[in-house]
Amino acid sequence: MSQQQMYAPMNNSPITLLTSAITAAATTIVLDNAAVVPAAPCLAVIGAGDDAEIIKYTDKSGNTLTGVTRGINGTTAKAWSAGTIVARNFTSFDQKLIQDNIEDLDNRMRTEYYTRPETDAALAAEEITGTAAGSAVSVDDAVEAPVSNLIVDVAFIQTGSGNPSPSNVRPISGRTEMTLTYNGTARLISWAEEAGTVYGAKINVISGRMTVDRRMSVFDGSSDESWRIQNTGGSHWYYRLPYGVREADLGKASEIRTNLYPQANIINSNEEQGCGISSGDVRVRWGSEGTVDSWRAALSAQPLQVAYYLADTIDIQLDPISLHTILGTNTCSADCGDILSLDYYNAAGKAVAEAIDTAEVNAMFTGAKMITDSVEARMTAGRNYTTGDLIIVNNKLLRATANIAAGADLVIGSNVETTTLERILSEISQ
Repeated sequence: MSQQQMYAPMNNSPITLLTSAITAAATTIVLDNAAVVPAAPCLAVIGAGDDAEIIKYTDKSGNTLTGVTRGINGTTAKAWSAGTIVARNFTSFDQKLIQDNIEDLDNRMRTEYYTRPETDAALAAEEITGTAAGSAVSVDDAVEAPVSNLIVDVAFIQTGSGNPSPSNVRPISGRTEMTLTYNGTARLISWAEEAGTVYGAKINVISGRMTVDRRMSVFDGSSDESWRIQNTGGSHWYYRLPYGVREADLGKASEIRTNLYPQANIINSNEEQGCGISSGDVRVRWGSEGTVDSWRAALSAQPLQVAYYLADTIDIQLDPISLHTILGTNTCSADCGDILSLDYYNAAGKAVAEAIDTAEVNAMFTGAKMITDSVEARMTAGRNYTTGDLIIVNNKLLRATANIAAGADLVIGSNVETTTLERILSEISQ
């Protein structure tokens, strides 16, 4: 994401009027007093209430708006009569631009890659990327920094091995807790009270956000299950439970797991054996065709478990956890599934400087690096910057006032200026 253009406001949103009727396709609009809307480019609202239309114009000359884009941000372009009100109101589009730009600033200040302080050419080639992913992760050359995201996959438990079958039953069970081991310290994370038993989820342990994305249904042949045999007497027969799983619930219909059968695509035109879900129907073909009564009896003796992905995930808030990386190698694993990602950001560069035996440096590094020698300390760009980019160095928030090439000196008053987060937010809100 990058910073998006925002549009000038108008105090008190004064009203002007259309001087003549316009069609839904009109891109030139004449007002009786265009002085009450800002200079182009900008936004305006035609009409009021639920029927209002947001427009964007690229030029204003006298009382005429030109280069008009109609029906901005989901509103509907329509014909309007002469005398309809027009004003520069604050819109949902303005709000979204503000939110997106603040999020972009936050991401740039927190999650950009970091480069350690350097004293020689060998160190110059080493970068701390600040991310890792895998079933159990190991982050090398880390700094002392807060972990910003640690996302863990919570998978259901299935005992046994090999393809499930009536002769190789592989029971499925869920989880109410997991153990996270981070740099040798084990932490128990429980969701029994907040979510109960979960059959699949992703947890960001730092924010505490659990996203439940899998579910399990159990079929035991009871009278409320409307099992039937499809294609009775044919080679393509199968047991079918119409709408055994609501189609609206299914996220990845082809990706299921059961305790009794391998996953299979059961359709009218094949003879594949196993279990599958199609159009919400639970379908099973195994062995030779029996009767509905015999099938119900088999399910009563050994219920069928079907685990599947959800179309609409469920978010649950758990207690957040604070973690920090340590200098050197960091390791992380969980007993419930893969570590999907681990991200950290460097809140202070002093520990890094001490670790490589440089002169004392107290700095934050975001895409820039401090070169320290016996004569002077100077700031150089760790990558290319464009005008407006934010750079945090030596506990200062800087903004590029020109395009800067990697390796060039950062000079306050020449190619960068000092700024503050409060100033940036103030500029956004104006």
